[in-house]
Amino acid sequence: MLKSLLFNSSEYKLYKIYNTFTIRIFILILYIFFCLIFFFPSNNQIITFFETLTISSLSLWFGLISIIGSNGQRRLYDPATFFNLGLFYYCFKGFSISLDIFPNYLQYIPYRNIIDNYHIVSLITLVSIFAWNGSYYLITSKHKKIINNYLSPKKYKLIKLPGFYLLLFVAIFSTLMFLRLTNFDLGYFLAKPGARGYMSDEQIGIGSPYAFFYYYGMLFLSVVSVAWLAIIGSQGKKPGILCWSFSIITFIIIFATSPRAALIAYIVSNIIVYHLLIKPINPFFISSLGIIGLFYIYLVNTWRHIVGRMDNPDVSSGFIILVGRTNIKDFLLNTLYGTDLSDIRVFVFLSDIYGKILPLKNGETILRIITQLIPRFLWPSKPEDLGIEIGQLIMTGTRSGTPPGFLAEMYMNFNFLGVIICSALLGFLIGYIYKNWIINTKNLKYILFYAVVVPRLFLIPSSTFANVITSLIIFLLGINLIFFKGRMK
Repeated sequence: MLKSLLFNSSEYKLYKIYNTFTIRIFILILYIFFCLIFFFPSNNQIITFFETLTISSLSLWFGLISIIGSNGQRRLYDPATFFNLGLFYYCFKGFSISLDIFPNYLQYIPYRNIIDNYHIVSLITLVSIFAWNGSYYLITSKHKKIINNYLSPKKYKLIKLPGFYLLLFVAIFSTLMFLRLTNFDLGYFLAKPGARGYMSDEQIGIGSPYAFFYYYGMLFLSVVSVAWLAIIGSQGKKPGILCWSFSIITFIIIFATSPRAALIAYIVSNIIVYHLLIKPINPFFISSLGIIGLFYIYLVNTWRHIVGRMDNPDVSSGFIILVGRTNIKDFLLNTLYGTDLSDIRVFVFLSDIYGKILPLKNGETILRIITQLIPRFLWPSKPEDLGIEIGQLIMTGTRSGTPPGFLAEMYMNFNFLGVIICSALLGFLIGYIYKNWIINTKNLKYILFYAVVVPRLFLIPSSTFANVITSLIIFLLGINLIFFKGRMK
């Protein structure tokens, strides 16, 4: 009533726009002050500091800050939110360069080269952020429909599920075969986290290509778990003991055998489905998961450091040491300096090699999307994972991978101009899929696929592109199998 007395409709719209913009600017200023207080006094490269501040602020603006006052046009689970959140993490790590604290892979590059390369890389990153978000908003800004938090279960009830049970069988069978062919149980992978994921050489055991084949089949566990929750929600019910038990078992298996990012993505997928199809979740609760995720990554890094120094690592002994080593100071330092996921510093490293010492790959790494789907036992000489290839540039003979991240990978293929063009194309593609599958379509199948896919968008800035796309193809096949012979009521 008071608003109607103070403003007419057009004035009130202008007031809302001004008020929203003011809040967004205030939050951005708070972030800038935080960086000035904690990082600026100790920095040794003023230009590098402000370059990092600019690109991290920009990704924060297009990401989480854009949710404020969006009137439902932007949500926490929007693709742009996740992708820019990944970019924020990617850019934020650049502060360590301004503080002259370098990861091991930069210690063999001359100091002047690191700083000069960072100037170029930060500029390309800045333009690429604008390119991705510009093309994304170009395709999504034409819609007027507000995205609802909650979809009526009655309208999307899914019945007759032979495909679901078939995929469940494939997932369980693949998990059992994976454990059988590696000759190890889940405890081994907890004690030796560096062992999983690099199975390529031996015919039996941890290096078995057959085990790696079943590892891909094991990815269906997360699809089945999330789909189970979605189906229950579509029927207007709440998950029971059986559903939650399967979710917990899946959580444990992913935790033991898969990268930490896969576990975080699995949790986020469940949250999205629960939020959309069962009951809306408080956004502040969802936001708090980001801090929990960072702490989880810190614990994993500390755990790897502990068991890596043990001659015969075991879970119980390592856990006791982990409890004694955990503290807030180490957590904050790991957040800034750690190499949990690839970040802008990898781009600096690769820009000093490709196009200078090694030739550009001219799209070869993107074509690995096809080769990734071919089992190694059918193609023993299949190219190594790109992350391992880069890891071997850092340390000869290592089996530890260092993914390039999307921007650096596009540079490896097409130089700096290609980074900008590919960023714009990716933003347009993701925006098109989001607009046509989610905004303009009320379809449980697409919502389920979206819930599985969108958390992986956070990983694109820090991962090997072919690996992300390969996983998404597997998830898409699994979801299509779930809906095979199924019927919507």
